[in-house]
Amino acid sequence: MDNPRATRYRRLAAMGVVLAAVAALPGLAGAAGASEQNTGLVSPAASADRASATRVTLVTGDTVEVVKDAGGRQSVHLGAEGASKNTGFQTMSGPNGDLYVLPDDAMDAIASNAVDRELFNVTRLIRDGYADSRSDSLPVIVDYADKPSDATLRTRVDSLPAAARGALLESVDMAGMKVAKKHAGQFWRSVKPVSKPPRHGKTVTAPNASKVSRLW
Repeated sequence: MDNPRATRYRRLAAMGVVLAAVAALPGLAGAAGASEQNTGLVSPAASADRASATRVTLVTGDTVEVVKDAGGRQSVHLGAEGASKNTGFQTMSGPNGDLYVLPDDAMDAIASNAVDRELFNVTRLIRDGYADSRSDSLPVIVDYADKPSDATLRTRVDSLPAAARGALLESVDMAGMKVAKKHAGQFWRSVKPVSKPPRHGKTVTAPNASKVSRLW
């Protein structure tokens, strides 16, 4: 029987290998990372104060405009051309000032830890070179908890739409992928967890037919 602590260490070590391999692929670099605690809502800046605006496509396929005013304050504008496939968003600020745009469609998955909140850190996406003007893809890591065989893992990863396989770590059932922004909504619908009734006051989700247990 595997030692749980040893298994955890192997997975952490493999995660480092996946991140390094993903970063080495064209158009990919660390979008996965440790989540931060929200500190509150971010108030939109007045249009007159705009100094710059950067368009960002999220892994859900939603497109938002991140605005930085003359004082360096960030805000998000929704409903621009090609934006807002979701009906609503929560816009939050992390303790280091990074801005998060959390679509309603992803809230349960984020709350259950099935989807990494850092995928919605628009400040980091821009900083790491994933604004729409600089990249037409997004880096993700898919994780499977049901321990598929090596062949099954490859088949599952290759069947996900709008994504190209990168590093494949069969020993820990994970793979790095590059998601095409133009069709990110298709990818999201294929991996989005299924919401379940809350358990002990906590949000619960389960993998859908794709069997992806976590999206980093």
